[in-house]
Amino acid sequence: MTLWSRWLCSGLTCTLSRIYTFVNNINTHDGGTHLTGFRNALTRLMNDYAKRMNHVKEADGNFIGEDVREGLTAIISVKVLNLSLRDRPSTARQREVQALRNSRDRVFQRMAGTQS
Repeated sequence: MTLWSRWLCSGLTCTLSRIYTFVNNINTHDGGTHLTGFRNALTRLMNDYAKRMNHVKEADGNFIGEDVREGLTAIISVKVLNLSLRDRPSTARQREVQALRNSRDRVFQRMAGTQS
């Protein structure tokens, strides 16, 4: 997995979020589990950091994902060796998809510093 991200703010671009996702160099315009994992990990990271540094109190609640991603430009590229899940029985396909989700979650947790 490769990730590049940067907050780019100037004028109106501060309100926009641009996140581009790819699997095996193919643009996944509709996102995917790698996009969901990135969004969740980034939001969790910002909330944890803000609380740890006493920028917000527990009673203040959490930042929402849209606010955290405001002005963010990111590219997420994932390489999947065995992408053919279509011809597998339903239960095998579900197990493989769950394994992919677990791998995705571990990668983003490491990136967010929420896992040792």
